[in-house]
Amino acid sequence: IERAANDGAILSHSALTFSELSNLIENTELDLYRLKVGNQFFDKKAFRRISNERQNVLAEIDVAWKAVSSMSKCLHSKLDDQFVRNSYATLCEGVVDPFDSFFIQTMRDNSIDYVITDDHDFCSISRHMIVTANSTALKHTN
Repeated sequence: IERAANDGAILSHSALTFSELSNLIENTELDLYRLKVGNQFFDKKAFRRISNERQNVLAEIDVAWKAVSSMSKCLHSKLDDQFVRNSYATLCEGVVDPFDSFFIQTMRDNSIDYVITDDHDFCSISRHMIVTANSTALKHTN
């Protein structure tokens, strides 16, 4: 990311990035908590009600989001029926999940051709260039 920025790339993110990043952080913190208490099935909603754990998750989200938003600009997204129809069409192009199809549609709506991701499913969509270090993704591009 640093090299891309140094080479003049304009880094962008979607408002949807907040949701995915927050979910990833919460799931990671939940997994760590499950290890700590020795219960791999500890309920996520119950985890959210543990005040100090919730505060830790929120603090991690805050730090991560400040980092993302300080190094990139937020792309405009109009989440309407047309956006959903276009996102559905993207689902039909490859093996991305619905959330990824929203990201791809946001890229298309903002004329973004390159994506930095470790999600190898993006490689199933041929209209974008993928920048990744994910070995599975690299195997799919050869």
